[in-house]
Amino acid sequence: MPIIKTKRGIERQAIKAIHHPPTATEPVKVSKEMQDEKKKMVRELIPFLMYLYKKYMGAKISESAEGTDLDMLKLINKAMKQMPGSPAQKKTIVQLNKMRTAAGMKPLKEDINIPIKVGDTVLGGKFKNKRIVVKSIGKNEKGDITINGKPLLKYRILDEDLRKWFGKGKTGSTDGGGWDRYSSDGKKLGKCGDGKEGDAYAACLSKEKAAKLGPDGRASFVRRKRADQKKSGDTKKGGNRTKGKTPTFSKTKANESSINEIPMGDLQKIDQFADKKLNPVDVVLTDKHFFDRLNDPRNGKEISQAELIGFFKRLSKKKKEFVEFLNQYNSLVAVDDRTNINIPFMKQANKAIAKTVMRKKDFKTTNKKLDI
Repeated sequence: MPIIKTKRGIERQAIKAIHHPPTATEPVKVSKEMQDEKKKMVRELIPFLMYLYKKYMGAKISESAEGTDLDMLKLINKAMKQMPGSPAQKKTIVQLNKMRTAAGMKPLKEDINIPIKVGDTVLGGKFKNKRIVVKSIGKNEKGDITINGKPLLKYRILDEDLRKWFGKGKTGSTDGGGWDRYSSDGKKLGKCGDGKEGDAYAACLSKEKAAKLGPDGRASFVRRKRADQKKSGDTKKGGNRTKGKTPTFSKTKANESSINEIPMGDLQKIDQFADKKLNPVDVVLTDKHFFDRLNDPRNGKEISQAELIGFFKRLSKKKKEFVEFLNQYNSLVAVDDRTNINIPFMKQANKAIAKTVMRKKDFKTTNKKLDI
């Protein structure tokens, strides 16, 4: 089988012969004025070498880019030895792609392998805490990997828990994919992350946690989560993110053996009990603010049903003073030193509306106090 030589290989051999003649010990240096003469010598030498290869060696002169392929292999080998992503490697890849394009081949494309895909949500912005949906992944003119046209280093991946919230798998949600968003009354509002600006506050839970907590437990968790965010400096929805802080996390308490927080249904029964004890005064305990503050973590230990029932039993023993204070001052604070529970009341017709409730020792107020 005859050997195969390429025109490019013979051209390289001709150039080498001009610079390194067989009898010369040093390479031949050609002045600038003699460059054209050197090129002429190379052009004349190439046909002669081709003639010698064909006649005396029976070589087959190929018109293909086999010589180019050899150069490509050398460049690929060189690139593999260089530091990945380094300027030197990028320069080598540019040379390689130029050669491939000249040979009618497609340039090599770097495999962008990152744990993010189009449609995922990442964190970006000044503090890398703004949720951004990935619309495109590519590279810029510097060779940097980009997301939505900006360098990858300007983003960070969501925490694993957040990945579950925005996931699209078959688990996590009550109807598949991701976690669900719940309101302060424990009702499901939709998928986690699909809330719009201006919507009421909500918190996300997995299918398993939501089932363990039940409607009342979910409502309690959402209120506790909101209180924790306010405590951490989030005075409005999402406010803590503008300060570069990490998201606020709250325990769901789904695995605790008992939850002392009072659901609205039980609070209505306590309301009826208080009405009976303080008749003819109609006590109102079902105001939303009172209910939210009743289960507020700032109370420390949760205010239990037994404590509230005991509170109104002791208050009923001072019913006469209670009614007199309401008629005279229109508002007062009933203070229970036994449990440190304080309930401010406001008179409205024949009703005594409980404005809020809190567990605090030595509670300070400008209103009249009634110790029970």
